[in-house]
Amino acid sequence: MRRLCSVSILAALLLPIVLSACDSSSTRPEFDSQIVVFGYLYVGEGVAGLGGIHLGHTVPVDEYYDTWQAAISNALVTLRADGAAVADTLPRVGTGVYGDPALIIRAKTTYHLEIRVDGRTVTATTTTPAAFETPREPRVITAGVMRQSAIADSFPIVIACPDPKQIFLVDVWCAEDWQNARFIHRIGGGQDTPQSYEEYGGSDGQPRHIAAYFRLKDLSHSDQGYLVGFYGDMMWFYGQYKVGIFSIDENYYNYLYRDYPERSAGVNGGIGVFGSACRKQYSVKVVE
Repeated sequence: MRRLCSVSILAALLLPIVLSACDSSSTRPEFDSQIVVFGYLYVGEGVAGLGGIHLGHTVPVDEYYDTWQAAISNALVTLRADGAAVADTLPRVGTGVYGDPALIIRAKTTYHLEIRVDGRTVTATTTTPAAFETPREPRVITAGVMRQSAIADSFPIVIACPDPKQIFLVDVWCAEDWQNARFIHRIGGGQDTPQSYEEYGGSDGQPRHIAAYFRLKDLSHSDQGYLVGFYGDMMWFYGQYKVGIFSIDENYYNYLYRDYPERSAGVNGGIGVFGSACRKQYSVKVVE
């Protein structure tokens, strides 16, 4: 599962592409560097941070790879909402990062991205999903703890959204140090704790980090909205967690779940992803 993290995903996107030869006597074809786009727009938020536009380029597999050297810092980047007379220019706000925190993203709006650099043009389009409300939410860490076995009944996330066909993503990531994490679901020899950082899931792997997508219409419904109680069953450890609930666009979905995600997520003239989401995130603590 690809966690929504600017550093890890940008690095993954910018990994060298593989070049191969027919046999030992053949010559390698000329390398054609690709422009890589990593960009998410978040409804109600500015174009900054994770919601900024990250640009880089691929390098040959036999060359030393450095994320910062691969970043593109001389691009002209514009973003235009449907109905706008002119596009907004996104200034460079970091190494290979373009954005404008004052430009607030609207729900149910189509945005057009254009990138011009070194004689090349890359374009991408996303239509932001509907905003949603959460009449019921997890008990956040500042208000106390949640018993893991009681989450489904006592602490479900309730989503109120006008579109029952909207795709959502629920994301849980354990914030405990691996040495302090205790299994909820014991595996292998039945030990209480992971025996290594790798068994824990490393920085971003399973079982530390698990995510799942769904359409609202497939969930149980109450008079307040759609019930997401199963996120507690996605947790493998007791302790502190980051829980996120996202309504996502098609590009976002395609990047997370399609084959060849870097070519399936809405970017034309390059590779990567240009998606959008509306999100709510919580810091919680889960106990036995």
